[in-house]
Amino acid sequence: MRRCGCVRPNELLENYFKKIKHLERRRSGRKNLTQDLEHLPASAALVHNLKDAKYVSIVCGSLDNLAKAFAQLDQEEQSRRQKGLPSTPTDNLERVLRISTSSLSTADRRIVRTDEMDRRIKNAAKSRAPRLRISG
Repeated sequence: MRRCGCVRPNELLENYFKKIKHLERRRSGRKNLTQDLEHLPASAALVHNLKDAKYVSIVCGSLDNLAKAFAQLDQEEQSRRQKGLPSTPTDNLERVLRISTSSLSTADRRIVRTDEMDRRIKNAAKSRAPRLRISG
């Protein structure tokens, strides 16, 4: 069977993940990276994009402005917290939920790790606590 000149749809992602695993394996010296990759935040993969000048120019203009861009994100997040609004990123919540349910039995994980349960937990996490009125 002869291959056409086209690229498989996920080949770029596979190669990118392979590169991340290779670098992590060199850093840690371990063959089994399961635990290391589970604890690695999803945003860590974006660090590799800082080598691309086009990406940097879109995100913050130049590497000199990178600290300022992160400071602005922190300021926006702090402003949201002061107003009592939920944090914007929920990726961390998903990671925490996966780690916290890892000790459950297989049967329980099948129930807990569903899209419906994730939706319920996210909605609860995003909702504000009810205010109690104390009459006196």
